[in-house]
Amino acid sequence: MKSPTYNIADEDLQSFHKDLILLINISKGIDKEYNEARREFIHDFIHFKKLLGDWNKKYPNLLVSHKEDGMQIKLRIFINSKSLFELFSESASRIPNLTVVNGVPINHAKIEAKDFSDINFSTKLSINYIDQENKNNSLTFKLVKDFNLIELYYNYPDMFQKTTPEFEICAYYALKQFDPKINIKQYGKFMCFDTDKFESEFQGLGWQRKYNFIK
Repeated sequence: MKSPTYNIADEDLQSFHKDLILLINISKGIDKEYNEARREFIHDFIHFKKLLGDWNKKYPNLLVSHKEDGMQIKLRIFINSKSLFELFSESASRIPNLTVVNGVPINHAKIEAKDFSDINFSTKLSINYIDQENKNNSLTFKLVKDFNLIELYYNYPDMFQKTTPEFEICAYYALKQFDPKINIKQYGKFMCFDTDKFESEFQGLGWQRKYNFIK
C-alpha cells in the first residue's frame, strides 16, 4: 500500500514541511507569550493572525485557526474534505499497518476491497496503527458541523516528522491545491522569539517516532 503522499514531488513536500514546522513553532511561541503575559505578545499575535490568513490562502484544503480559552492559545487544524468517509478512503486508509478504525478491526484485504460498510463515519474517525517499534498509536478526526470541516486532533511532536500519519495526511490535503507564491517563511522574521526553539525542545525530549511508510 502506497502512502498518501506517494505521487507528490519531494520539493513540494519539503517546502510544506518547512511551512508546517514554522507554523507550529510560532503557535507554541504565541501560547508561551500569552501564558507569561509578555509585553511582546500583542506585536507577535498580530503577525500570527496574518500568518493564519496567508496559510489559508496558500493551502485552502488544510485550514488553520486559533482557539483562545483564557488559559492557552491552541492551533486548530482542519481538513477540507466532504466527509470523514472521504478522508478515510482517500488518505487514512493508505497508511500502512492500520489495525482498527472506529473500533472495527481492519486488514489489508478489507482495505483493498473497500469494504467499510460496518464502520460508522458519521461524526468521528479514530484510527489505530502499529509503529516501527510495534506500539499501538492512534489518530483522531472529528466533523465540525458549524464549519463543515474536519478537525485533526494532533500531538505537536508528531507533526514535525515527515513519516508520521499526521504529517502524511496533512501534506496530502495541503498539496492537493496550493499557491506557491504565498510566502509563509517570512513570518519567522517578524516574531520576537526564536521560531526554531520548540522543534528542538520536542526532539530533545525524545518524542520522535519513526514509521515504515512505502515511498
